[in-house]
Amino acid sequence: MAHHDLHAAAARPWFRLHPLAAALVAAVAFGVVLFLQILDPNAADAIALLYVLPIALGAVSFGLAGGLFAAVWGYAFFAVFAVSNTEGHVAWDGWVSRAVAMLLLGGLLGRASDQSFGAAQRALQNQLERLEAEEQNRRFGEGLELSDSILQYVAVAKWQIEQGDDMEAIRLLSKALDRGEHMIGELLPTLPVGRQL
Repeated sequence: MAHHDLHAAAARPWFRLHPLAAALVAAVAFGVVLFLQILDPNAADAIALLYVLPIALGAVSFGLAGGLFAAVWGYAFFAVFAVSNTEGHVAWDGWVSRAVAMLLLGGLLGRASDQSFGAAQRALQNQLERLEAEEQNRRFGEGLELSDSILQYVAVAKWQIEQGDDMEAIRLLSKALDRGEHMIGELLPTLPVGRQL
């Protein structure tokens, strides 16, 4: 399971592995964009395009819900500047177009991120199940080989006892034990030095 966890972690980007850091970066980005708008009100419309960056980060980090949440926050930051800025006026269609654009970006990118992440997780799970099935098949085959090998010796030893040749039966049973110990030793993992039984 630990091996699977390592593969899962390797398959995930940093913003999925560290959601708190991604949320913090997005929050700082929102603040920076708002600060730049206040710093240069004449270029506020062009600077407002930068809101797509934290919205996109929220979408790829937290999926559909995160994308929509980030879009609402982006729109709130835009609204704060638009209301507090006395030098410009935003018409109703400007409010609507920005809301639609931000929500569409956050929603569509977030949904695509959810689907991509889900597909990657399913592929990883399928690979794990396939490896586990292969391991079970290998162990089953080795178990059959061990059982057949020992049973052959035991069957011949039983026949030797019935024939009255006890010494040969004992020799065969000893050989079966040796064979079984050897095969089991090959199946079991090697213990580290200092932990031998």
